[in-house]
Amino acid sequence: MAYDVQSAKTWSPGDNAFYLIVEGTTQEEIKEYWEQLITDGEILQPLAPSQWSPLYGMLKHQFGVVWALSVLNDASPM
Repeated sequence: MAYDVQSAKTWSPGDNAFYLIVEGTTQEEIKEYWEQLITDGEILQPLAPSQWSPLYGMLKHQFGVVWALSVLNDASPM
């Protein structure tokens, strides 16, 4: 899934024009993706439990794309 920048953030084309989100079914799966994407990247929000997910984090990988990763829980829509 992809989504545009939240209205509270300043939009900057080429910097944060859109984000990509990956939703997995296990914490191990998301941690694996995180480790692959974070190489030479920047952590924007560390992986941690959130109100909507057992594990959520956001990073900007080495090519400037912002990724949000989260684990689906029983209440998460598919």
